[in-house]
Amino acid sequence: MQRPLFFWLAFVVGLLGWMTDVRAQKNFTVPNLLTYQGFVIESTGKPLDGVAKLTFRLYDSDSGATPLWEEKQDVTMDKGLFVVSLGSATALPDGVFANNATLYLGITMDADPEFRPRQRLGSVPYALVAGSAQVALRTKDGLTLLTKDSDGNTIEKKVIDKDGKWIGDPSGLQGPAGPAGAAGPAGPAGQDGAAGPVGPAGAAGPKGDKGDTGATGPAGAAGPVGPAGATGPAGATGPAGATGAQGLKGDTGAAGAQGLKGDTGAAGPQGAQGLKGDTGATGPQGPTGATGPQGPTGPIGPTGSTGPKGDSCSIANTSYDVNQNTVITFLCGSTTSNVTVQRGVAGPQGIQGVAGPQGIQGPPGPKTTIGRQACAWSGDVNTWDQAFTYVCPGEGFVAGVASYHDNGTEDRRFNFYCCTAYNQ
Repeated sequence: MQRPLFFWLAFVVGLLGWMTDVRAQKNFTVPNLLTYQGFVIESTGKPLDGVAKLTFRLYDSDSGATPLWEEKQDVTMDKGLFVVSLGSATALPDGVFANNATLYLGITMDADPEFRPRQRLGSVPYALVAGSAQVALRTKDGLTLLTKDSDGNTIEKKVIDKDGKWIGDPSGLQGPAGPAGAAGPAGPAGQDGAAGPVGPAGAAGPKGDKGDTGATGPAGAAGPVGPAGATGPAGATGPAGATGAQGLKGDTGAAGAQGLKGDTGAAGPQGAQGLKGDTGATGPQGPTGATGPQGPTGPIGPTGSTGPKGDSCSIANTSYDVNQNTVITFLCGSTTSNVTVQRGVAGPQGIQGVAGPQGIQGPPGPKTTIGRQACAWSGDVNTWDQAFTYVCPGEGFVAGVASYHDNGTEDRRFNFYCCTAYNQ
């Protein structure tokens, strides 16, 4: 609910009907109740309906913090209008009017702050018998103020219509102006207005003094290197300079392909120990035994730190023959390095078995030739500035190497041609 706005209406004499001729009463008991009427609307202007908890307090000043009297009432509002009897919940203290020449009524609704400003009380309500009485009559058509003139005639003046809208004199029931309330919080900044038209250009002002020299701007990009000048005469030999830092280490050249290992011959069965005869002629060497199964690949060690970068290298030849020794030529700056890729050396010779009886010479077997098959390029196997080790998958071997160089990173990426071998 939006914060309600409170409009004071009137104090009326408690326990006196509006038809009573109050001037005719001389000696009556002063009532200890004050009938109070109020009118409440929301900040939108809509009269408030429903039940609200109102707290009424009497103060001896407009800004005093300690009340002289206080009571709470659950008040029903009908189209903004309500009527309460002050003192019905908590009795008004004796002498509160006699001992205080000026009193202020403060009202709060629910948990909201007190309505400001407080209402200053005029004549004490029961002293109204000395003048003309003014009461409010509420009907289904709204609220009418009933006033008696000096001759006792009743004057009716409608101030609120049936819809709860105030139609009376806005200053008729308004009390004296209270002190200015505290400044409310600043509202949100409004939207920027549209830009006004551009005004005419003003007359040129007098020329100002010369400003301070501005800060030096950033250095411009280096211009192209000019042509080399003529060699000047040799100057005097200067003192020896400090030894410069060691240059970056060059890339390690690619390793040559591993040759195939020869089969190890099977050991012949041991013959029975015969009588020692004459030393016979040396028999033919037995075939090489079969190669044992390859052991499992060991775990990959941690990647070493990147070594210093060497000169950029390129491979002068990109064609290799796996069936014969091949020389790979690397060009690193002005240095040429040759790496020979050799066929694998024969495996170690098996243990010499005890010479058995010489068998019958068999027919010559077919000639076997090792060929290659299922060849494919590996794709780039390294990124820039990365040390790497590459092994062809499966039982494959490196049959070719290709690379390309990047001038921005000053590094090279490698691509290997892997094949598998077979016996023809």
